[in-house]
Amino acid sequence: MIFELLPAGSENAVGKAFLMAVTGLSDRALRLQVARERREGNPILTSTEVAGYYRPSCPQEAERFVRSMRNRARETAAIADAVERSFAGGGPD
Repeated sequence: MIFELLPAGSENAVGKAFLMAVTGLSDRALRLQVARERREGNPILTSTEVAGYYRPSCPQEAERFVRSMRNRARETAAIADAVERSFAGGGPD
């Protein structure tokens, strides 16, 4: 659904507002749909450099996205671990 609407290449990324208008989805529903399609194997990319969604136009774009997602996952896990440790001794001071 979303994947088919996306242009190839980060320089052609389309924003959430456009996709919401075209699909009739709310912000939350759009994000959930993108996540669902990604889990199904559709390479829907975003980046910190561009505001929007796009299909990869080359393997390097996909590789950058994967690296970014893995870095975010590591950071999220580190934060969760720190919070968990803070409560291991009965809570923060």
